[in-house]
Amino acid sequence: MYITYKGLISLKFNKFIIGLVALILAVTLFAETTNASSSWVSKVNKPQAAFDLGSAVFNGKIYTFGGVNKSAVETYDPSSDTWETKSTMPYQFARGASVVVGSKVYFVGNQLTRSLMYDSLTDSWQIKASMPSYRFWLSAASAGGKIYAFGGTTDTRDSLNSVVMYDPETDIWVSKNAMPTVRFGSSAITYKGKIYVIGGHNGANKTNVVEVYDPVTDSWTTKANMPTPRSHLTLTFFGNKIYAIGGATREVNNNSGFTDVVEIYDPETDTWVTGPAMPSPRGQHVTEVVGNNIYVIGGFLNTELNSVITLGLGETTPDPGNPNPEQPVADRALLTIYISGGQIKEYDLTINELNDFIAWYDSKDAGSGSAKYKFTKTWNKGPFTVRTEYVIFDKILSFDVDEYNATEK
Repeated sequence: MYITYKGLISLKFNKFIIGLVALILAVTLFAETTNASSSWVSKVNKPQAAFDLGSAVFNGKIYTFGGVNKSAVETYDPSSDTWETKSTMPYQFARGASVVVGSKVYFVGNQLTRSLMYDSLTDSWQIKASMPSYRFWLSAASAGGKIYAFGGTTDTRDSLNSVVMYDPETDIWVSKNAMPTVRFGSSAITYKGKIYVIGGHNGANKTNVVEVYDPVTDSWTTKANMPTPRSHLTLTFFGNKIYAIGGATREVNNNSGFTDVVEIYDPETDTWVTGPAMPSPRGQHVTEVVGNNIYVIGGFLNTELNSVITLGLGETTPDPGNPNPEQPVADRALLTIYISGGQIKEYDLTINELNDFIAWYDSKDAGSGSAKYKFTKTWNKGPFTVRTEYVIFDKILSFDVDEYNATEK
């Protein structure tokens, strides 16, 4: 609910209200993704073309890692449409999985057995315990602070259904209950504490199987099949929906097997719809969400790609009874966060920074993403070069947002 007074828009949030509002918005956005108002837009190219790479998001920036025969780390800032180079990986990484836990990214499974950890706060690397067995083209996701790796293949192209769990606290791998379906080239994503493993190749054909792993009970359930069987796709989460993007729909012969298809899954209703197709096919890419935009980066089609495309999902459909409603205009916001124990934190943010925070909060509330959020304070810096604060999700009781227009006089 908006309460407007003296040019300010005041919104009062708590976890119940946010959940209700998110549900309403998700239903609206889900309907909008199937109409022509949602379209893909090209952005500045990634410095190095790459496929079978890794990715992560920290503080509104997209990190890309490695790729076949590559060890580069590059970061993309959507707010400025620019790229920056970070410290390189200790060795080349490809055909594995990258999983975020807190402020760190873990790289598991590849054509080496070693595992890696990247610390986004220090821009540094550590080598971690190797997986129990060699595999690549696996999928992985985090739940409850642990990393779960699913399936994969070996040099003999034997499809696997084994599942292993990695504990970042102990640096130990443990075997878990195997998937019902053998497969490699699948993709995995966490929703409400459960991990959805979708698509892949079962050793004979592409598959559209959707299986859900519950880490608490170490058990599996089967859900509605994805409409288009494919491997080497990506999954991303927006508005309580899972977007399955691109991939290979048949054996890649002269690179003709990749697809531009986008399909959207609703975990609450166990149903699929078709989304806006990409401008051209690709597979073995990475996909991330920042704000109200899905970003697809790199991949393969005829050759390795460095192109970046984005799908905006923040549009709203005008009210037919009032096609030109007066909308409040704001370009900044004062975010006030109420912390357990009586603490109150205030941050003066741009609207994009506010949207990034709310997107993080919604994702974490749905069971995925970092446990904490980083604010870089550009005000009241005093003698310090940089002032950084971290807010822990589990400590947030509620927050207020007061939007304003900084250009108004």
